[in-house]
Order: sequence, then structure tokens, then C-alpha cells
Amino acid sequence: MGRFSLPLRLPISEGPSFLRKRRVFLFKEGPDTLSATARRDLCGPMPAAAASYVLWLPKWYPNLNDDQDGNFVEEHARALASVGGRLAVAFATFDPTPGAPLLRLETTTEPGFPVVRAYYRQRLSGWRAVDQPLKMLLYFVGLTRAYRTVRRLMGGAPNLVHCHVLLRPGLWARAYGLLTDTPFLLTEHWSIYRAANAHRIGWLRLRLSQWVVRGARGVHTVSDELGTSMRALGLTGPRYVTIPNVVDTALYFPTATSPAEAEAESSAPIQPLAPRTSHLALRTSHLLTVAVFTEPVKNLPGLLRTFARLRAEQPAATLTLVGYGAAEAALRAQAAELGLLATGAVTFTGKLDRLAVAEQMRRAAALVLFSRTENLPCVLIEALASGLPVVATRVGGIPELVEEGRTGWLVPSEDEDALLAALHRVLGPARQMLLPPPELAARAEARYSFRAVGEALQRWYEAAMLGF
Repeated sequence: MGRFSLPLRLPISEGPSFLRKRRVFLFKEGPDTLSATARRDLCGPMPAAAASYVLWLPKWYPNLNDDQDGNFVEEHARALASVGGRLAVAFATFDPTPGAPLLRLETTTEPGFPVVRAYYRQRLSGWRAVDQPLKMLLYFVGLTRAYRTVRRLMGGAPNLVHCHVLLRPGLWARAYGLLTDTPFLLTEHWSIYRAANAHRIGWLRLRLSQWVVRGARGVHTVSDELGTSMRALGLTGPRYVTIPNVVDTALYFPTATSPAEAEAESSAPIQPLAPRTSHLALRTSHLLTVAVFTEPVKNLPGLLRTFARLRAEQPAATLTLVGYGAAEAALRAQAAELGLLATGAVTFTGKLDRLAVAEQMRRAAALVLFSRTENLPCVLIEALASGLPVVATRVGGIPELVEEGRTGWLVPSEDEDALLAALHRVLGPARQMLLPPPELAARAEARYSFRAVGEALQRWYEAAMLGF
């Protein structure tokens, strides 16, 4: 197939009169108040078929509350734009600022596509029973207003709607599809739909999710395991595809070492660190974990206990924890109690931007993830692109990422003895079994780069428009 460009708009049926009336009420466009210059600044030059684009509706996306929330969705959007795909993002979330407006819009531009964020007031009446339904209403009103702004920016309605993360964007897209005959696709990232977490899904959420999925033209999951779990929950009807998460290989790449240095590094014995150590020396003994500090999901207490045991046997070993979250204070207290802070064995960096995270990866010997549940963690893909082997739990889609004994080692969830043994392997002579950093990075480039994922999304779009 050729490159996806959505050259033609699907025919829109007029439908019964009662649907036409509701269509006008919900999706009616006001006068175009944006100048051609403003459109061009936000969206780039408009081709002849100005409305040929995909509307993205993410449940999570970077915003004023958290500039890293849903950054993996943003990376997918950047991947699509990097291979010529036309898209625009409409997103709604709350604004926690005291005295915030009831609803406001913010329009920004990413490289190649506009993003319209709708912010609604978080605190309304102060009564939870009243505020919850009101905020739900404001979400859908805000998302509709963001869509209307996108439509003006892009010069018309989208050919295709692409939702990320059930459930709210999917409900909007299903309603929009019924009113306009515009097909929609779903991408699911959330591990709540894994079989191990099915008990957390309420009856109403499950029934609404099934209704939304039945109306979708296709479903994309980032791991085979998640797709299998969703079908087992009755989320069936459309065709499923697996397209993995994406990594910016211009940001995550290995340390610039020669093949001889890389080989020497992989087999070097563990040595005590000098006060001013080089990257090469640091990489032989330094472990890294990058996570949102949410418990019990990430099992960082188990990682700290295991690292304390490792440290007793390998005094030069160090661990850096990059991240933030509600459990941070408790984790710092635990590290102090284990005697890991005073000695400098464990370091907490707090929240870092992606550039700083990439630099941390180039300074490490291995990345460790001891989670109880995951989907397809972006941090593992970023580690591989950085030439970094991984030690992770055998949960979710992680076995689809890690080739045992080649790109890292897998351990059972919550098995601290197995984790300790794997850490000894990755810091010891067994490390020679692993692929060298350039080969790890080449594998990541081939499957997880912007180009690889962007082209996979284009092929999926083309198939969806042709009805598979």
C-alpha cells in the first residue's frame, strides 16, 4: 500500500431527521473566526483536500497538571506526523487552579500538528455527589468545544477519529460516529484491561466498553497480551492489531563507545567507584529504575530490599530511582532505614525531563523494573534504544520486549530471590551473553522508532478506511 493520506472523505448519510437535529445541536460549527495565517502557523500549509486528517482523542495527554501524563500518546502522534500523517489532537481534563474558569480552551502546536486542550474547573459545588456528574458533563462539553476548534483549524471535519484509552473518548467517538457516519479506531494502553486486573473493572464500565468497541472500525493494542485479555473480556467485534510503543531514537541512543570499548565494558569486573568516575566505569555497576512511584503496582519496596542484599555482596553497586509520586516519602524512608541513603548507594532524582532520563540511561549498566503489573512499558523500549539491557518481571507485554539472555533477563513478579540472581548476572560475567549496546539500539530502531511505528499506524489507517 502507498502512504496514508486519506484523500477522500467517506460518504456521510443524511440519516433520519431526529439524528440531523441532534447533529446540529452537538456538532454545529460557528463562523470561522481564525485567519488563514493563524491556521497556517498552527497546522502548516493546507493541501487542496483541507479536511483530510485524523482526529486524535486521548484520555491521557501532557497538560498543565502533569507534563508527562500520557507522553507515550504524544510520542505516537509525533511518530505519525514524522512520516507525513495529518492529525490534530483534541483533549479535555480538569484545571485544579482555585477560581479557574468553568471551561477554557488552550491551543498549541506540536511539530506537525495542532493540540487543543479544554480545561474545566475541578472544584464546583464542593459536594462530591453533585460535582462528579457535573465534571463528567463538562468533560464532554469541553471535548466537543475542542473538536469544534480543531475543525476550524483544519478546515473541516476529520475522515477518521482515533481514540486513545477507553472509556470517555470512546463514548464521544461512538456518538460522533452515529451522528456523522465517521469511522473511529481505538488504541488501548491501560493495563486495567489485562486479565489479572479484570476484577477492578465495574459492571457499567465493562458494558460501556463493550458497546464502544463493537462500534469501532478496529482496535490497536501495544502488546499481544493486552489484545488477548481484552477479547477475553468480551471486547470483541472489530479486528485487533498490535503496534508497539514508540521511542525517540534521536534522544535515546547508546554511549558513543567503540566496539572494543563496548566489549571490554560488558566483561569488566565490578570495581569500587572513584569519586570522579567516567561513564565507562559507572556503567559496570550502576542500576537504574524509572517509574511513577505508585504502589503496590511498581513494587519499589521489593526492589529496595533486594538491592540492599545485592549491596552486601557487591559493595560497589549503586541504584538511582528516577520518578515521582505518592509513595516517594515512604520509599525514601525505607532506603534510609536500610542504610542505603547515607552511604550514597541509592539516589532519588525526583521528576526528570526526557533529556535528563536519556542521560541517566547512558550512565547505567542496566535498567530494572520489578512491577507487579505492566502493559508494554515505554521505559524498557527507551532502555533498549540506549543500548541498556533490562531486568524486569515476566508480566503483561514485557516478555514480548525482552529476549531472555540476549536483551536482558525476566523474573517472576514479587520473587526477590530471582531478582537478586538476575542482578548478579547483569552486573557479572554473565553479562557477556547479552547483545552489545549497538545491537540493542539497532533492534529498537528497527521496531520502535518514529518511522517504524508511524508507518505501521499509516498502514492500519489505510486498512481501516478500506474496511480491512
